[in-house]
Amino acid sequence: TADLIVRGGAPSENLTLLDDVPIPNANHFPEYGGAGGAISMLNIELVRGVSFYTGGFPVQHGDKLSSALEIKLRDGNRAEISGDLDVSIAGAGLVLEGPLDRGRGSFLLNGRRSYVDLIATRLGTTTVPTYTDFQGKITWQPDARTTLSLLGVAGFDRILMDDANDSYSRGFDYVDAVQAQYAAGFTWKRLLGERGYAMATLHRSENNYEYDIRDRLRPGTALESLYVTDSWEGETGLRARSVLRLWPAADL
Repeated sequence: TADLIVRGGAPSENLTLLDDVPIPNANHFPEYGGAGGAISMLNIELVRGVSFYTGGFPVQHGDKLSSALEIKLRDGNRAEISGDLDVSIAGAGLVLEGPLDRGRGSFLLNGRRSYVDLIATRLGTTTVPTYTDFQGKITWQPDARTTLSLLGVAGFDRILMDDANDSYSRGFDYVDAVQAQYAAGFTWKRLLGERGYAMATLHRSENNYEYDIRDRLRPGTALESLYVTDSWEGETGLRARSVLRLWPAADL
C-alpha cells in the first residue's frame, strides 16, 4: 500500500485536493482508516499540475497537521472532440474530451477497468482483485470573469476468494472484500477586477467498506461466518475564499 507519511504524522493527517475538492483517498484498495492503496484512481493524463506542501502550507487548507497535496486537472479540448484508448496489463481506459456551448466550456471524461478477472484461471488463482474508476470535469464560462466547474471522481474495488487451497487464502474458504468511494464538487470562481478573485466550492465525498469472511470449521461442513463488517463514511462541506491585492504590483 502507498500510504503518505509526512514528518511522522498519520496518513489521515494529510489533505488531498483535486481542483479544490477534498478527496479522502485517491487510490484503489485502500485500508480502512488509511489514505493509501495499491493503485491510483487518478489518470495522470488529465493532471495539469501538482503542488505538495510538507509544512507551512496556505491558511485555506485548514487544520491538517502533516501535509497538503493540490492536484489540478486540465480542462477539456475547446476546439474539437477527441479521445484516447489505452490498453495495458493493468486494464483498459478511455478518455473523451471536447467543447461545450460553442467553445465557452468543455468536458473531460475518463473511465478505466481492470480485466485480471478475465485471465485469473490462466494465472492459477481464484483470488481476483478488480477495480473500476471514473473521472469527469465540466467547465463553463458564462462571461469573461466567471467560471463554473463540476468535478467528480469515483472508484469501485472488489477482491473475491472462494478456494481455501488458493495461495492467497491464508486458510479461509471464502473472502469477499468490496470497497467503493467517490468525491464530487461544484466550484464558482469570479475575477475581481485585475487584483483578485473570489471562489466557493460545495463538495461531497463518501467511502464504503464491506468485508465478509467465512470458513468451514470442520471438513465437509457448511461455511460459517467469521467476520462481517459494513462501514460507511460521508462528508459534505463548503470551502470559500477570496484573494484581493490591495496595492498594485510594483514594477521591477
